[in-house]
Amino acid sequence: MKTADFALIIPVAAALVLSFAASSEADITPDGHRDIRHRIVFEDSPALEEHTLIASPQAGFNGVVEIKPGEAFDFSSKYGTRFYVVPPGTAVPTEFDRELLDQWPSTRPPRGEIRSVVIASPVASALTTVKLVEVNEDGPVVEEVGHVEFNRSGSELTPTKKAVHYTTPIAVLAATIFVAAVLWRKYRNVDAGESKGSTA
Repeated sequence: MKTADFALIIPVAAALVLSFAASSEADITPDGHRDIRHRIVFEDSPALEEHTLIASPQAGFNGVVEIKPGEAFDFSSKYGTRFYVVPPGTAVPTEFDRELLDQWPSTRPPRGEIRSVVIASPVASALTTVKLVEVNEDGPVVEEVGHVEFNRSGSELTPTKKAVHYTTPIAVLAATIFVAAVLWRKYRNVDAGESKGSTA
């Protein structure tokens, strides 16, 4: 095998390893990202028991959801989802009405929506837990309690699992390049020996 021919092994091996790293990501968007689902869930609290809270809009400029403890729902930072306190004695609206809702006390979610991740990311969905602390003269006070991200199988992604996901392909690539370099050096020496034998 000639040195020039063997040199092709390195880029081919690198391409194969990178393909392996992204093989589980079928839905690759043109910009190198893929969409994930990010939802919010409220934990129970005295303030939530005392007040009726809704989230709107959810998608586009549509969607109204009455917030219940333990029931996760979709939200959208792009379209400006807010949490509104429904005045006592007022029926919960079934459609998004900006003019009406702007009259009610409201606040934004404490964490922005994660709409997409890079294709190499193990994250498939996310869930943010929040709590209605109180409703004061400035409006509802909502605090983040926790945030969890999950892989495609629904398992929680710990920092360790994320690190393994990213480092495994890199380690395989490094090992492949190392082996290729060793073999390249071996065949280079063989070529050099054959050249000397021919001249002799």
